[in-house]
Amino acid sequence: MHTLVCGSMEWSLYWRILQIYSRFIGLLNFFIKNLILLIELLMLIFSLPFTMKQVSGILLSFCYTAIFVPVIFITGESFSQNSPFIFHHISTLDGLPSANVNSILQDKNGYIWVATNDGLQKYDGYTFQSFHHDPLNEQSLSSDILYSLLEDDQNNIWSISFLAGFNKFNTLTARNLRLNDLDNALSKDFFRSTGLCKDKDGNIWLIGTENIARYDVRSSKIEFIKDKFPATLHPYFIAAQLDASKNQLWLADLNQGVCMYDLAEKVFYCHDYNPKKLSVFDLDFRPMRLYLDKEKNLWVIGNEISLAKYDPESGLSVTYQLYASPNYSIVNVKKKSAPKGYKPVSISAMLEDSRHQLWLGSGSLGLMEYQREKDSFMVVSSENNMAIIFILIPLSIVFQKTGMDLSG
Repeated sequence: MHTLVCGSMEWSLYWRILQIYSRFIGLLNFFIKNLILLIELLMLIFSLPFTMKQVSGILLSFCYTAIFVPVIFITGESFSQNSPFIFHHISTLDGLPSANVNSILQDKNGYIWVATNDGLQKYDGYTFQSFHHDPLNEQSLSSDILYSLLEDDQNNIWSISFLAGFNKFNTLTARNLRLNDLDNALSKDFFRSTGLCKDKDGNIWLIGTENIARYDVRSSKIEFIKDKFPATLHPYFIAAQLDASKNQLWLADLNQGVCMYDLAEKVFYCHDYNPKKLSVFDLDFRPMRLYLDKEKNLWVIGNEISLAKYDPESGLSVTYQLYASPNYSIVNVKKKSAPKGYKPVSISAMLEDSRHQLWLGSGSLGLMEYQREKDSFMVVSSENNMAIIFILIPLSIVFQKTGMDLSG
């Protein structure tokens, strides 16, 4: 078992520097106090035209700012706001072949796998090992442009390439199985692959724009389910999520909206075939992404302001139209038009952490937090405010201690 600790030496170095600064501040405080006493004595002797309050305030603000400005440069790129964590930027200068990273996965052994626009990368915390497409080697990757990494129960790393099908990469032998040129007429749709899911039996579900298949990990056979589609369905699947506990494969289709294939019943449900009258199949916006949280709610992300939460237990759906007010608070506008000055909020990603906190990524507002108890959304402050925090805190302490008047 390899435990990956990225940049541990850099972390120790940062903390050591901060410790040195802390000690330096203590010594400087001692020096400032004695210097103020000296200035006060000189003022009494020479009758200088300044008040002690003004002199000490100016001196303290200058000294504290001189200390904290270097700290900003040391920590500004490494800390997020109010966070004890240090982020180490790994780029092409560190051996990463491409700066375009499309998917990241940590395997059971602790290694980091990175799908890029220049092949598949394995990172051990120090160096990268690269795997590429070789037109002369059928056991190489089908393409160097890869997405959507997934690890199966046999420690194989799966990936997709939109125009070159699916890849099953054996991490022990570094040999790859391409699933795009099968002797089945239905497999032609798999050259446009869009998703990977794993069911409770460890089998891999392969999602193409116009077809779906189950890959049996024990027999290495593929079962296509296109014959289960309703006759009126002309699919273009772009995203998928599998609820293993309920044997339900959820799909985002550009034509029918949200669809679902029941793995146990072997029945395909969608807007055109909805005998149970499930509300999720009647959403009035086009789904672009799907996410299943740990409470098994299905989140449906639209292409603009639209977002929906579907509870499979109750069968009810809640739809949100998110806008940001001028002060960057998030408002769910239920009318057709938003108030003047409000800007639409588009969601690009979702993730639930180990504490069941749901986070949302927005292309316009950065990071957002979902507050379950209020059923509302909140913008997480930008890390760009770090410098302001480091400067304003020491200066406010100075002015409070000296009673300086900042109004001029």
